[in-house]
Amino acid sequence: MKTVKLAWNMLLADGAKSLLLVVQIALFIVLFNICTGTIFTANRLTEKVQNSRLKNAYYCNALHEESMPDGFPTYSPQYFTLEIGSYALCADVYSEAYLKDSPVRLQYGKMCSALQKDECLLSADAARLLGLHAGDTLYGKSDDREIQLKIKGVLSSDEQLLKFTVSGNALSLKMIYEKPVQTVILSDASSLDGVQLSPYLGCVVYKPDDITAAEMQQQLSPYADLTPFQSMLTEEQSENRSIVSLFASFAVVLFLVSMTGVFSNSFLSLQFHEKRFAVYFLCGMTKRRAAAVLALRNSLLALISCLFGTAVYLCIWQFSAIDEFAFLPGMLTLSWVIVFLTVLISAVPIYVRAERLTPIRFFKEGIS
Repeated sequence: MKTVKLAWNMLLADGAKSLLLVVQIALFIVLFNICTGTIFTANRLTEKVQNSRLKNAYYCNALHEESMPDGFPTYSPQYFTLEIGSYALCADVYSEAYLKDSPVRLQYGKMCSALQKDECLLSADAARLLGLHAGDTLYGKSDDREIQLKIKGVLSSDEQLLKFTVSGNALSLKMIYEKPVQTVILSDASSLDGVQLSPYLGCVVYKPDDITAAEMQQQLSPYADLTPFQSMLTEEQSENRSIVSLFASFAVVLFLVSMTGVFSNSFLSLQFHEKRFAVYFLCGMTKRRAAAVLALRNSLLALISCLFGTAVYLCIWQFSAIDEFAFLPGMLTLSWVIVFLTVLISAVPIYVRAERLTPIRFFKEGIS
């Protein structure tokens, strides 16, 4: 405990220099995790399209006619309002083929690509609102029809699904994918007799294998406004590279500035406290313990910085409207490890100097 107290007193005595380092390292923690979270989210969203039939499909946001020519398979989910107690939730009904082609990600890293009869999924906020979990039974009502569904799973809190309510010409993947809000997901295998289903505005149009993309655009232009998923995918990848490069540059600069500051701060702290260490040596403190005090002081600096940076990052992730980055506990832990190792390693020359100085030289070189 005496070693901890000595290290803490040294940290407090350094005052403004330590506070500045805490802010710098905390900013590195925030930028590092936003950068890695952005990379993860970007890759996951593009892989969702890249690894499915959507890669060669088109998003149709406005039908000029009630129907398209034969030979162009289209798909759009339907929806209805599901009343559960005093809450009214949106229930989206997907086809079995669509769920198989575009699996959804559940909590704890699980995936779901099929729903059996009378099974459903809940969005994360809907599960919290209703107080339900995977394996529970959901009781609801729609159009005076009682509906009973078994909850197969709960969607991951940062899972994004293709929405079909977007219109416009300059569309992007970020615009047509979003986190589902208070949503129940079913498949068309569910027993929904007597429930009035409504169609969404948009739909997915799949390209037949026997025609080219240009021919498809030409044939369907009188009927619908089409946006290729491939073009949105390319644009998304380019934009994500730019964003990630910007965040990474800031993070690297902050990291180098912070670690340089840790080294100089440790050196100045040793000089500032040299007379104090001289007294400690004369009273029996070993040089090894003096180095341990300095190491513990830097560890406390790293711990405070990591805690502060993590708190700021979690606030940004939880309370902001930004959906472009995910919370990755593994990357957060890695950023802590990087900070602790670098803070301790960068001050090794200072520990060596503390062990080499004699008490008399401490008194002669002391500046405090």
